[in-house]
Amino acid sequence: MANLFFGHKPELFDRGILYIGKATKGDFEDDVNGKPAAERFFNGGRGGFWPFARAMCRDLGLDSENLSDVYWGNLCRLGVLSGNPGSDLSECQRPLAVRTLRHEITVLQPRLIVCTAEGYNENFLYEALELVQDGDDGFVVESIAGSEFWVRPKVDHRPAVVWMKHPQGKKREYLLAARQIAVRLWLDKNNL
Repeated sequence: MANLFFGHKPELFDRGILYIGKATKGDFEDDVNGKPAAERFFNGGRGGFWPFARAMCRDLGLDSENLSDVYWGNLCRLGVLSGNPGSDLSECQRPLAVRTLRHEITVLQPRLIVCTAEGYNENFLYEALELVQDGDDGFVVESIAGSEFWVRPKVDHRPAVVWMKHPQGKKREYLLAARQIAVRLWLDKNNL
């Protein structure tokens, strides 16, 4: 086990982006030298996850250095030392993960949710958003540059959503298309 992940809210966060990954992995020991693990790993430099968040914030005209407009969440709240939790561990934590994600959406009231876990524990996000998969939930598939994204504009009190594959190892065209969708949803007059 990598440890329990609570999420991370920057001090200045206010109705920004709820940025959702799959799970923490590796050494995620909490409270090292008085600093919580989520704070230590927030806005890290390696891989594709944080560079994508910084590029997206630049495109949106937000703080791309400190990511003060980005709340970091994960679908799984219990990670593992290597890779992502398998189906058994995922299913055991599903109730906690769904309740936590639903609470984050309700309390934070983000303008935009960017979930980078397409194809991984998708039912967690559907349940957190109180939707039924394959029902009339407002999501549409957008094909851009040969890639597909699940997208939903703001609907009533529910925030806009971009649902994409994890950015790690993705081609430049895929990442650019995802950022273009995020910008369009962020700037939508109904999303203010």
